[in-house]
Amino acid sequence: MLKKIFATALILGISLSCTFAQNIKLSDNERTLIVDEINENIKTLTRFKYDNPELLAVYNTQIKDIEKVVEKYRKQSGDPVVFERWYELSQLTAQNREMINFLYPKMTDLIYRQGITCLVNEDVERARILFNKTIQLNSNYVMSHYQLAKIEIDSMQIASGAQKLENILSTMSPTADQKKLITDLLNNTYNKNFMYALSLADQGKHARAMEVLSQLKEFCDNDELNICEDQTLANAITRSKSQIYKDHIRIANKSLHNGKNAVAESFALIAYEYYSDNKESLPPDTEFEALIKKIAQNYLNEAKELEGDRKAALYQEYLDKAAALSQYLNGEERKALKSQVAALEPTKSKLQQKQDAIEENAKDTAYSDKYADFSSEDDDELTDADVQNEVAKIEKDYVNENTKKTKSNSNDISKTLNDKFYETRTLLSVNSFEQALDVLEKANQLAKIENEKAEVEDMYRRAIREVTAKRMSAAEYAVWQGDINTADSLVNLTNDLIHGYNMEKDTAVVRIMNSYLNALDQKVCSKRQDELNSYVYNILDCIKRYDYYKAEAYVREALAVPETRKCKLDKSKLKALMKQIEKPLEYIDRLDNAYTLLRAGDTVNYIQQYGSLETMYNMYDLESAGVKHIPLRQILTNINNTDLTLEAIEVLMRHKDYMVALEVLGALKDMGYKASETKKVQQRMGKLMSYEMNKQNYSYDDAIDAISSYTEDKWFSTFAKEFKKSMKEWSRQSR
Repeated sequence: MLKKIFATALILGISLSCTFAQNIKLSDNERTLIVDEINENIKTLTRFKYDNPELLAVYNTQIKDIEKVVEKYRKQSGDPVVFERWYELSQLTAQNREMINFLYPKMTDLIYRQGITCLVNEDVERARILFNKTIQLNSNYVMSHYQLAKIEIDSMQIASGAQKLENILSTMSPTADQKKLITDLLNNTYNKNFMYALSLADQGKHARAMEVLSQLKEFCDNDELNICEDQTLANAITRSKSQIYKDHIRIANKSLHNGKNAVAESFALIAYEYYSDNKESLPPDTEFEALIKKIAQNYLNEAKELEGDRKAALYQEYLDKAAALSQYLNGEERKALKSQVAALEPTKSKLQQKQDAIEENAKDTAYSDKYADFSSEDDDELTDADVQNEVAKIEKDYVNENTKKTKSNSNDISKTLNDKFYETRTLLSVNSFEQALDVLEKANQLAKIENEKAEVEDMYRRAIREVTAKRMSAAEYAVWQGDINTADSLVNLTNDLIHGYNMEKDTAVVRIMNSYLNALDQKVCSKRQDELNSYVYNILDCIKRYDYYKAEAYVREALAVPETRKCKLDKSKLKALMKQIEKPLEYIDRLDNAYTLLRAGDTVNYIQQYGSLETMYNMYDLESAGVKHIPLRQILTNINNTDLTLEAIEVLMRHKDYMVALEVLGALKDMGYKASETKKVQQRMGKLMSYEMNKQNYSYDDAIDAISSYTEDKWFSTFAKEFKKSMKEWSRQSR
């Protein structure tokens, strides 16, 4: 019986197997597509490399997709060709799945070990990336946080590194050994870097020492383990700051001794800023003012000695620098230095005089000055925030909520009078101030007994306070809208009302008026600054288009924007633009004067004026400012008059405009004259020009560089030879 059952089962199995095999019928095209997809997945698996744990997450995703492919073609594996590739894919998939299942839970540890390897090989940036990856995988991976903190400490980011270590202790759960590791590092960090800072200070590297000490100070500000010795650290910081200040003063004095004023000024001002920022921890200053006086005096002395082109270029700059330094002096010293600068100031140009006159007339009175009865001396120290906070409180008490009383305090007051009070409050609620006060006047006439009179007086006080606050609030809103006339009218009405009802001593009214007057001043000032900024934009636009006349018109309008004692406008950008258009406008003005001389037949003075104009044009590079200028050389070449050209050379040399004279000499070249025919003129010019440049303290190299374009032209060879020879001679004589 058993034999029969076994034989039947065997026959049935073989039959089913044959049936399954026979049912899988694939076309050549289907078979090819399946095999290609399986082969692609086999290639993907062969690219898996387990020496890089960073890729485990990628492999884990890929293997899931490949497992789906294995299942997808399980039925088609009955095809002999498909089965071969399918079986290989399934085996490789199972093997890689086993490897991933083993390594994936250890991925964080593996990446951390890679980071340590990078640290050992001094690839710090790569290590930082790997440690951050472990934290992405496990935000509480203590050792990666530790290593990142250590990297920051080693790169002298002591404060932030220490903060990371403190965070590990306070927010994570390090083991006992890890806690010891962290606290040891914190202790070692403080001790090692404090000793390093002291070592730098001993070497005279106080600025570097201060950088380290500052980091330690920040570290100690968050020291929860009491590692730092605060007083010792504070003493070291004070010593370093004092030495840094002294170093700046010393270098400034040394630069001054070597005649390098600009360097001396730079270090002196750095010293001043450093002293200002650290005055609490520095001893009283005794050297700074003396140093500033020396630097300013040197600028003034140099300004007096300037001549020729150098004077035109540097004179005003030196005076401005000396004047700027006066702000660092006190009392009589400041006045004395300003007087010295004023005595050396050159006559201002017509443009400057006009601008100064406009600015002088652009003065106004602040609201708080017009109504000084409500102001106090402390108002000047109020910040914008103080004023706005006070206004907000007043609006809450008086503007946004009407008089809160709805009934009289007195039981003896008549119903008629109480009705009048109700009517007054109703009118106040709709801002009908005059009618409300008229009703109060009628209530006053109806008051018969003392209680009623007291109630009327109380109602007056509350009504006047409310009217004052509401009108001043409306005035502030009018200023915000740019309607200054309405604001002025409202403030005047309020002032008249207060004085009309003898409320000028009422503390609440004074508080309301004082706060709003300061707020009005702030808003007006802000509006005027915005207006000034829009002018700056318009002037810049004009300069871009080289429309200097329109730019000047805008400058005039901007200068006419008034200031007050409480509203000092920032005109620095405007003044910088004024300086930018000053020279182009001066050029145009002087060009008109030169043409006037020419029209009058005064050729000599025309040449002199036009020559100095060309010097100015070149000195200030007015070509880059869009100013068009026809060189005198071109004008004389076009006229083609030898006598006039020679006369022009003489006039220009007489007025020491040698560079223009040299260009005019080139006009003879353009007219066809040979260099030999101008030999005497060239020699004379070379001698005189070198003498003048030597007087202006040009070095030999600077002088040669200034005329380089002519020394390279063979036509000017006689001039160049004489110039070089004479320049050497003058230099020898002046030593």
